[in-house]
Amino acid sequence: MTTIYRPFRPSDQASLVSLWNLCLHRDPINEDVFRHKVLLDPNLDLEGFWVAEREGELVGAALGLVRRTSLGDLGLETERGWISFLFVHPAWQHQGIGKGLLEHVLGFFTTRQRQLVQVVGYAPYYFFPGVDPEAYPAGLAFFKKNGFRRSFEAVAMARSIEELEIPAEVRERRLALKAQGYEVDFLRDQDILPLLAFTRREFPGWYPSVLDGLQRGFQQKIVVARKGDEVVGFAQWENTFNDPPAGAPGRFGPFGVRADLRSQGLGSVLFYYLLEAVRRRGARYLWLGWAGGRNINFYRRAGLAVTRHFEVLQLELNNLGEEQAERGESRG
Repeated sequence: MTTIYRPFRPSDQASLVSLWNLCLHRDPINEDVFRHKVLLDPNLDLEGFWVAEREGELVGAALGLVRRTSLGDLGLETERGWISFLFVHPAWQHQGIGKGLLEHVLGFFTTRQRQLVQVVGYAPYYFFPGVDPEAYPAGLAFFKKNGFRRSFEAVAMARSIEELEIPAEVRERRLALKAQGYEVDFLRDQDILPLLAFTRREFPGWYPSVLDGLQRGFQQKIVVARKGDEVVGFAQWENTFNDPPAGAPGRFGPFGVRADLRSQGLGSVLFYYLLEAVRRRGARYLWLGWAGGRNINFYRRAGLAVTRHFEVLQLELNNLGEEQAERGESRG
């Protein structure tokens, strides 16, 4: 039976979403989410979006992305590409279809002169930070079998905020920071431009999320730390840019403090100020989809527990070519 590999067509949308929900059962989507995160991503290039078809039915799909528009100070990241997703119908696995999809996506990266490919570690539109080894062990094994190695780990975290209590040391720290001229409060109109300048400079990957929230009029979902007219930190409730258009109840982030002010308690003050405010408005649960590094310890101290683990994988295409040459292989 012949497998046909071809670029995605708009008429594939409903079938692809159904197939996604069968294959990626821990991360279901609907057509609104697909439209928001895939079709409306300015980096979408149909030459990197492949589907596999057997007897006229979709049995697999893969999306490769390279930046076509700059992401803040990160620019175009011209050496890097990302595999946003790759999946195959359970009934058609272990028949080379996943390998075929991967070859087509890697071919796309090669034509775009990419040296490094990640699964996924992509911003700003993403479905998950990387591969969840508990939910998708076969997917993790597939990528590792094909030369991908772990680059770093990310986690999802959550907690109930019904019994939230602001630690006494945080209240004391807020008073001390106020005495030093730092204010923590909801965003004002005069903070908009300083906040955009701050995120563009300090957290360029989050700039689109903040801009989108401002454009949607969500000033009452953004808390800032300021000193005079300068914004030095912020915290956002419900990341509308990355989540479905209506937002995602309980979603926390993005969140950040100027580099030279970290480890001074300002982040804790921002975090608890926002949580206390949203709890008064009826929020009962907090979750975040991507945390890593030292941030994990911060969230643990705030009572969050890890709910999922993800491995962000990477492949160096130059090394792949050298390995294939040694084995007498080629990708066609």
